[in-house]
Amino acid sequence: MKRSRFVKGFLTSFLTGIGAAAISACSRQSEPEGDAPAAGEPGANAATAAEEAAEIAVTGPWKVALAAGFSPFVKVQAEGRLEGFDVDLITAIGAALGVTLQLELLPFDSLLPTLQAGRAEVALGAIPITPERAESVNFSQPYFDAGVAIAIATSRTDIADLQDLQDQQVAVVLDTAGAQLALDISGSTLQTFETDRQALEAVSTRKADAALVTLPAVLDAIAAEQISGIKRVGDRLTREQYGIAVPKSSDDRLAAINLTLERLKSNGTYADLYEKWFGPSSLAQ
Repeated sequence: MKRSRFVKGFLTSFLTGIGAAAISACSRQSEPEGDAPAAGEPGANAATAAEEAAEIAVTGPWKVALAAGFSPFVKVQAEGRLEGFDVDLITAIGAALGVTLQLELLPFDSLLPTLQAGRAEVALGAIPITPERAESVNFSQPYFDAGVAIAIATSRTDIADLQDLQDQQVAVVLDTAGAQLALDISGSTLQTFETDRQALEAVSTRKADAALVTLPAVLDAIAAEQISGIKRVGDRLTREQYGIAVPKSSDDRLAAINLTLERLKSNGTYADLYEKWFGPSSLAQ
């Protein structure tokens, strides 16, 4: 897509609702300086946003590397169709920017190397933002707050936080933050599993008193009614944020993604997608 087409389409939609006219780089140069709002005057912030957005050149199509296996972010249907929160989110971003997307499913550990090798423009699939990963790629602003949560049977009323898990049977996944937390609980007995789903099923079938697993897994199981008889209690015990990854040399693309994420959050699109995949009760996280 040509730069001029992107600037016109993106700015028009981005500034809708905030009362500012779209301003192209060309028109800014030709207009008298006195017509521009001064700092602090109505419209000054909108004009600044327009000026910043006008500097962003986005070309397509984008090859988007996705990793499945962490429901409901990316899931593969029987016919090979991809769906999930991350799929819907990047699709909404592409539509807002007028960029055609080419989705490709890869193993999780291949996502960042694929970006570094120049074989994809964007990668996502519940990728935690870490200092180590940020050394090899750039991340967008966080689009999802994750972390470890407590899940118990809906009939239980005696467990509200981590301290209540003393002397309890706790289901965890090996080599995870949840398993590490469980090791420090006095008198607890650990039951280890390979997936979050298996740990949650142990709670559902009363083989474990509680599970310490990732918050998205708990929200997904409850919202999709995949596992019956469980509920989430307490606050997140750890904090982890997911981001959209791009190559280090993609500053323009990163800026466009960040601006669009802000727009999707402000116009309610993000909330609609969140509710679709995680349920309305989880919006506050």
